[in-house]
Amino acid sequence: MLTTTEVFDDDALTALIAAATLLGADLKAGLFTNAATPSKTSVIADFTEPVYASYLRQTVVMGAPIRDPINGIASLSGGLLWQMTGTPTPTIVRGIFYISGAGPYLLGAELFATPISLVDDLDAFTSILEYIQNNALPGLTTIVR
Repeated sequence: MLTTTEVFDDDALTALIAAATLLGADLKAGLFTNAATPSKTSVIADFTEPVYASYLRQTVVMGAPIRDPINGIASLSGGLLWQMTGTPTPTIVRGIFYISGAGPYLLGAELFATPISLVDDLDAFTSILEYIQNNALPGLTTIVR
């Protein structure tokens, strides 16, 4: 856990990413379809995952530290492509959540600004996790394109 007394620089973030199991190989992302309102007391069971045949939680791989002009020192994940394949099961995706560990442990969740409709295998979107190391605004955020 970062505190406001720590030094926030790229070396510190590199070390944090390398050492933190929460940002290691066991970090996964999943989607949810219900109108949940993520909060500090949310648990994984609060989120209903899509039921289309090819849906799986995806492993998140964090990249090297960058200097985000808005958020300061940050790290971006590789893009996660969310696309239905096989027999279509139309769904509306309302948000994303992040879990870690064998538990698994819920690290965070957020609603998308606009729900995303997946109707068939031509509909797809990419999400990118941004881990922010900033004493004013620490944590996770999702970029959807």
